Amino acid sequence: MAKKVKLGMPLIARPFLIEMGLTASQVFKRRSGHFVKIASNRATIAGSGDTQIWGWALVGKDWTSSNVAGQDKVTIDTHPMHVWEIPSDATFTAAGLLALIGDTCDLVVNSNIQQADIGESNEDVIVIVGGDVDEQTLYVHMNPNKMYTVGVV
Repeated sequence: MAKKVKLGMPLIARPFLIEMGLTASQVFKRRSGHFVKIASNRATIAGSGDTQIWGWALVGKDWTSSNVAGQDKVTIDTHPMHVWEIPSDATFTAAGLLALIGDTCDLVVNSNIQQADIGESNEDVIVIVGGDVDEQTLYVHMNPNKMYTVGVV
């Protein structure tokens, strides 16, 4: 049987959790997305223009990593189908949410808050599977078609 991880996190097999050093001064906010990409062998918060995300950094509080690259490490959930709640960059109605379900969109970072960019579909790195109209948040997972697109050479 797979070992359980912290309460509130998905029950997953350990191979989907990796630990990686962070680039310098990464700002994580509790009410923000935590999708990361890999840059220079370190995890960095993904944003607009990023075409491949690697996973979700398991950071449950407001926190800024060290200003020294690699000094701090973070655990990353790399399972492509785990669903995460992320704020939207624009307001939506109940009818609008229904229209968004099943669509893909980009990520954007505004004032250190990673959001689903529901007005952009250039990179399409996340898939919308639900949401909360009252909180203006979306339930999303990584787009498997946009993962593992970079070869070793």
